[in-house]
Amino acid sequence: MNRGLTARDLPTDYLATDIRRLLADMARQRKIYLQNGPPIPLAGRRIIPVDDGIATGASMRVALAAVAQLDVLGVVIARYPI
Repeated sequence: MNRGLTARDLPTDYLATDIRRLLADMARQRKIYLQNGPPIPLAGRRIIPVDDGIATGASMRVALAAVAQLDVLGVVIARYPI
């Protein structure tokens, strides 16, 4: 029986290298998104999280969990393209 690959099967240096790469990519994307300005405050606003394909719903669940911590007026979930 194939039990699949787990984190224990990977060399520690691989995980550390990949984590550094992912964190650097997140920082790069954040800089592009924010254009070196502060984040737009969402409290008191209606927001529309958009996903390009809600197959498993995992990314949308993470987005909604983050939004749940804010004082927003309402949430409408959208998918793009329609």
